[in-house]
Amino acid sequence: MILEALGVASLYFLAGKIGLLTAVPPAFESAAIWPTSGFAVAYLTLRGVIRWPAIFLGSSLFCFSVYSRFVGRSPNITYREVIFVTLGVAICMTGQSVLQSYFIRRYIGVGGVFRRASNALNFIWFAVLACALGTALGAAIEPALGIISWAEYTETWTNWCLGEVI
Repeated sequence: MILEALGVASLYFLAGKIGLLTAVPPAFESAAIWPTSGFAVAYLTLRGVIRWPAIFLGSSLFCFSVYSRFVGRSPNITYREVIFVTLGVAICMTGQSVLQSYFIRRYIGVGGVFRRASNALNFIWFAVLACALGTALGAAIEPALGIISWAEYTETWTNWCLGEVI
């Protein structure tokens, strides 16, 4: 199980790096397409939400690699702030994936997403709901710690949310 978790965390990290290739302003870490969301939801749906630590580890490593670049750009941003942002965003993203996977398993069933139109609509609804909640909280951490300004929050959240849903 440990090797599986390390493998999943590595794949999550790699998917995040690929997702950054579609990053859009104002915050370069907001990507237009975010493959980690689909990967995390698929993994947790198929293997069970009990395996969330693998997603948390991958998200934490990825976020630290992104946010550590902010150290030194502003006197207010140190590794302490980077660790807080990293953990906060990783908790939000992991929670988002757990929530969506739970809804899918509970209300649709594994493998039953596209068997009925109502299942497909529920899947879309769950994705939008979980992504909107997870990214609203995750994106709010950035201006709270000075990574972006509060004026950039709405645009960052919108980009982040759309990337997660897509």
